[in-house]
Amino acid sequence: MTPEQRTQLENEVSIGNRAQNAYESFDKNFISNKRTMLIDKIIVASNSDIDLIVKLKLTIQLVQQLDEEYMSIINTGKMASKMLADATK
Repeated sequence: MTPEQRTQLENEVSIGNRAQNAYESFDKNFISNKRTMLIDKIIVASNSDIDLIVKLKLTIQLVQQLDEEYMSIINTGKMASKMLADATK
């Protein structure tokens, strides 16, 4: 492994750790609560209020994308950590 590759992996580990800390400390609960709130609003929305339902659905998709992005960054950091560990064996 070249020094540049090691540095890149160390950066990915650092970014992943920071993302995990932010996610666990604040955003995990926010995302879960926001998703629940939006689903509850869809459930009580009138079937005739199509615009509201579409807006709520789009907002749920955005919240889901945020959650998926966090998971992607966290998992990339974990993979980089494993690669670094394997390289030092």
